[in-house]
Amino acid sequence: MTIRNIRKNLAGMEDLLAGVGQESQTRGNSLYTIGKIDMPYAVQTELAMQELDVALFTRARVYSDTTTYIDYIYDSADTTGILPIEGSGSWIRDEDDFLQAGTGAVSRTHQDKLRESVSVKDFGAVGDGVTDDTSAFVAAFAAASSVFVPAGTYLADYLYLNGSVALHGEGEATTIKLKTDAAVFKGQHNTIRELELDLQAGFTLTEMVRYETLTADAYTITSYNVLENVLLSGDATVDAIKFNAIDKPCLWNYLTNITIRLCNSGIRFYAPNGVATKYNNSMFFTNIDIHTCVKGVYFEDGFNDANIFNGLDIGNCSDIEIDFNSAVANSAARTILNGYMSWDFVGSSRVSGYGAGSIIQGDGTTRLLANTAGDYSLTPLLLERNDAAGSIFMKFLNSSKSITLGIDAGKSGSPLASNGPFYATTCEVAAGYKHSGVQVIGAQAAAVANATDAATVITQLNDLLAKLRTHGLIAT
Repeated sequence: MTIRNIRKNLAGMEDLLAGVGQESQTRGNSLYTIGKIDMPYAVQTELAMQELDVALFTRARVYSDTTTYIDYIYDSADTTGILPIEGSGSWIRDEDDFLQAGTGAVSRTHQDKLRESVSVKDFGAVGDGVTDDTSAFVAAFAAASSVFVPAGTYLADYLYLNGSVALHGEGEATTIKLKTDAAVFKGQHNTIRELELDLQAGFTLTEMVRYETLTADAYTITSYNVLENVLLSGDATVDAIKFNAIDKPCLWNYLTNITIRLCNSGIRFYAPNGVATKYNNSMFFTNIDIHTCVKGVYFEDGFNDANIFNGLDIGNCSDIEIDFNSAVANSAARTILNGYMSWDFVGSSRVSGYGAGSIIQGDGTTRLLANTAGDYSLTPLLLERNDAAGSIFMKFLNSSKSITLGIDAGKSGSPLASNGPFYATTCEVAAGYKHSGVQVIGAQAAAVANATDAATVITQLNDLLAKLRTHGLIAT
């Protein structure tokens, strides 16, 4: 009887059962077949395993030396493992069962457990900063709704998130360098978090992250997408983030803990001008840091309504920090900037234009407006552009601060341009209002008694004139 070369296994068996694993054996003139058994067949290479007849062998043990081996099982429904030379299916690693701690846990294979998490490296990504890993990202997005990107530098032509896809890395240890297009949010419930997006040297993009709405795509709106704990770095030709409501609405997206460096516009809003059904509405921004860009936040065109910033730090922008673009109707209506801080100012203006019904609240130290004639310090107060006539309502939020307010009709870039009435309602100021350094309104002076006869008229009048001079209401 001929027996294949069968090795001893680690369990201490001297040999496998005589004849086990043979397709056929001959004894005398009789030919008979021994069926497959549930024991590993020992081989020395993966190639030898691929040559096994899968109709007879369903388990194999591949030795790399006399004591080290890997067990495999044959799965006729799987194509992700090592393919046999003949037949369908594949050989996959046979791991011990996994059992989670805790009452009620059930046994699962390690294969099943490991497939709960999908890494872009499972699909061939290298992450060495040289290899193009685009195809690996595409395959991973097609296979799973959540894709992990381990530490490394990955090159990709683009990242298209087409709905219910989550991409997450290991913070700044994970860098993805884009080459021909952006990381694009399409549809709903996409997430990018815990990584850095850069522009690959030698390539040109229009934006790093784009929220896109196109007629050709099946979704009706781009919404409920999350960008969180992400660093964006490009150059002066590329926008970091663009809301691009070209064909459909873009709304209810959430951006948290975003750092933007070295870009054209940090955040840019665009929608077709005058088309009420295409708009960027109700975006929520928390802790946004924009530095060394041309513009910080730019409302370029169209309907951009009710977008809310809580914590916006802008520094070292070479042009305008916040451009409301008031030449376009509704370009930035009802925008709320809560806790806006400007620092390292080098540009032409901190805030240009206005948004109808918008609110700007500084942090108590920020000088919000600037132009060639000098700064206007407007903190800490709340500004609201109230109506088309240009009325502005102001509320002083902290009476302990010294506030200088400038209104100049010649400075049309300022939301305080004098093109409408100015009102101050229900203001309480401890130290009083001053004009050219002289207090004009403040703490109430002592009462001046009514004159009771002709002799006291001159005394009472002089007393009243003295108080008016003290408040600067009349010249001395």
